[in-house]
Amino acid sequence: MDQVFVEYRNKVTAGHAAQLGRTIPSKSIDVIATAAALTPLQAAWLFGWAADVLTAKGLLLCPVPAEMTPRFFAALFMSPLRYRWGLTAAYEQSKTPSRGWGSSRQDRFAWLDRNGRSKPHAKINDVITMTQAGDVDPLAHWLQSFCTESSVVADPFARLGSVGVACKTLGIGCFIGFDSSEERAAQANALIANAQPPLIPVQSKQQTLLKSL
Repeated sequence: MDQVFVEYRNKVTAGHAAQLGRTIPSKSIDVIATAAALTPLQAAWLFGWAADVLTAKGLLLCPVPAEMTPRFFAALFMSPLRYRWGLTAAYEQSKTPSRGWGSSRQDRFAWLDRNGRSKPHAKINDVITMTQAGDVDPLAHWLQSFCTESSVVADPFARLGSVGVACKTLGIGCFIGFDSSEERAAQANALIANAQPPLIPVQSKQQTLLKSL
């Protein structure tokens, strides 16, 4: 394994993404996934960095502002990556006699890769529906389809490490996270350390998307 991966592996490193990102070798990351709300400047940097570090079959998952369509968001920054399709996490309110079930919030994500084909070969859900539980991360649902046990997953805006926790609980072998706050990075690493790995790694559970591309 590359020495830089040994240094960063399975933890969140404190520092600015643009600086730490320069140390990642080109074409070495399988999946970049982040749930952080991106500023236009962050999105422009992320798309350019992803185009450099993603493998030939790698993909980028990132949130889309509510006022934009995923395709327009992807096109806005003239990314070398191509928009593939959109994924949505719909959070349901609790059921009450007066209101019943209702979607209180939707988080939308754009999937970009080098191929830009309209639909994936492996079947995953466009929309996942969950209750409003603070410990539920929609990226964990999609990473289970996108990744194998040997995948390298990066989150350059890791915050409290939800992607890192998802990787550990799914048995994904290498997670790399960056965050600008030393305090958040320490909290994230504590959460990752406490996460329990699976009895069966993700590669053994199902046919994965990266193999089928």
